[in-house]
Amino acid sequence: MKKFVLVFLVVGLMFSMAACDSGGDSGGTDTSLDGTWVHPGDGSELILNKGNWESPGFAKGTYKINGSSVIFTITHVHIDYFQGAAVSKEWYTKAEAKAEILPKAPEYGMTEAEMDTNIDYLYEGYTVTLSEDGNYLDLPGLGYFIRK
Repeated sequence: MKKFVLVFLVVGLMFSMAACDSGGDSGGTDTSLDGTWVHPGDGSELILNKGNWESPGFAKGTYKINGSSVIFTITHVHIDYFQGAAVSKEWYTKAEAKAEILPKAPEYGMTEAEMDTNIDYLYEGYTVTLSEDGNYLDLPGLGYFIRK
């Protein structure tokens, strides 16, 4: 159970980092940010492409820019975040994750209600205030990503 809960905490941190990584076009998609962004500390990548984002091996979804805010929606979580579960595919929507993972909650020492809450947490979107300086995207409190 501890490992599974830790995975959920790490996912939240990664999504927080990913959510800080987009441009500043009022009310839409800023394609000037399209490309691959790399965190120099751990090498994790964030790929932005015309309103879609992916952090390989973690999650993917869509983003929209509203002034200096970036709104990230998480549509899929990677199988790696369901460690230890016998899952059948690589990417999961929230509904798919619930259908396949909820019945396995006892394997993690959780009730289905607790697992349901954890899965909901995985798919929370984020709205982040963006700081952009040239080829650097600031991640307040976490560092920055640079354009690859």
